[in-house]
Amino acid sequence: MTMAPQPAADDGDDRTIIGHTSIGIPIIAAARAPQRTVPIGSIPPGGTQPLWSAQELAGTWINCCLPYGCFISQYTAVSEDKMKHIECCAAVFFVFPFPLCKEVLMRVRQGDTNRFRGKFDYDENGGESFESKTCWCEYHNGLPYDCYMKLLPI
Repeated sequence: MTMAPQPAADDGDDRTIIGHTSIGIPIIAAARAPQRTVPIGSIPPGGTQPLWSAQELAGTWINCCLPYGCFISQYTAVSEDKMKHIECCAAVFFVFPFPLCKEVLMRVRQGDTNRFRGKFDYDENGGESFESKTCWCEYHNGLPYDCYMKLLPI
């Protein structure tokens, strides 16, 4: 039996296997996020909104998708550019509570933007883009498909 060649340490691939699915498929961490180069509160070149700190965006957010139900997300700032995210399904078909929470995800700012990505945002343009301190949309293939409104500042 011949073993598959292993990538060399200097092959330019900075992805890391961070776990495996229940059927053994490796979960690959996203490439390292670009670093922020402008101060929080300033408007980056080509931007229209100032950069908000993770502390300003932290809180409880809600999304309701008709006819399915509502989702509640809790964000806690870890640093100016990193947030801890927990999402729960609050109701299914608006009939009965279904308190099912996903695992905790870490979300990291993408360069000089108000977009934060986590390990399951496979799409390069994916992640959560905060359009304001009270609204954010999740993007896939560069298009918004899911938007949230802020309920509480905590």
